[in-house]
Amino acid sequence: MVVNPHDGAATTQSTGRLLVALVVGGITAIMDTTIVAIGMHTLTEALHAPVSTLQWVSTGYLLALAVAIPLVSWAQTRFGGKRLWLFALGLFTVSSALCALSWSAASLIAFRVLQGFGGGIMFPLMQTLVMQHVDRRGMTRAMANVSLPIALGPIIGPVLGGVVLNWLSWHWLFLINVPIGVVGWVLAMAFITDDRPRPAAGHPRLDLVGAVLLSLALAGMLYGLSNAYDVGGFHRADVLVPALVGLALLAGFVAWARRAAAGP
Repeated sequence: MVVNPHDGAATTQSTGRLLVALVVGGITAIMDTTIVAIGMHTLTEALHAPVSTLQWVSTGYLLALAVAIPLVSWAQTRFGGKRLWLFALGLFTVSSALCALSWSAASLIAFRVLQGFGGGIMFPLMQTLVMQHVDRRGMTRAMANVSLPIALGPIIGPVLGGVVLNWLSWHWLFLINVPIGVVGWVLAMAFITDDRPRPAAGHPRLDLVGAVLLSLALAGMLYGLSNAYDVGGFHRADVLVPALVGLALLAGFVAWARRAAAGP
């Protein structure tokens, strides 16, 4: 028995079933951070676009991750963890299918941004749901198990990408997520406790200024660091400018959070 964080009522949640639902759904988003990198050359030929353009297939995904993460805490309190997980996994799965149907580099980048937004919600929510629905005595083991996709995803991604490209078309780099995502969605419907807030509890207010400052700060720093691989490293303008702007926005967020009357 565990306590629902929204209404204080005791609910029954099977730890094993919860972990199965989270791991099956979460592995798709984690694998996708690396699986596309192995197919970059294939994508440049198939979509007739230069590497500099298709690099945004990975960069856009990571930036969307960064923008989504600061919104998760508020969204979970507002809608409930189960509904938020189903939304994020559904968005990721549908976006994966759309990526496979892409007709140009621009469309693929746009659909990858949607994918990244869904994945950005799923990453922190996996651990939050475990912390809220697992008994303290089994917390350490449960956190270790739910971290398994995070550890294995970057390893499995390139290997699976190589296998897919050897036997199938590039579309399957994304289509492979669809059946796994559907199974994960069904498991989540069955195994994750419904924790939606009661209507009488009211709705928390989103700190819009803080959310914008923090999201843009993370995106700026991440974009700058992602450009450091090229010639010139950290001395290039497209590394320093976005990273410094991101740091300035982060400082602005800290100042805003310290002065905000309500919780940021």
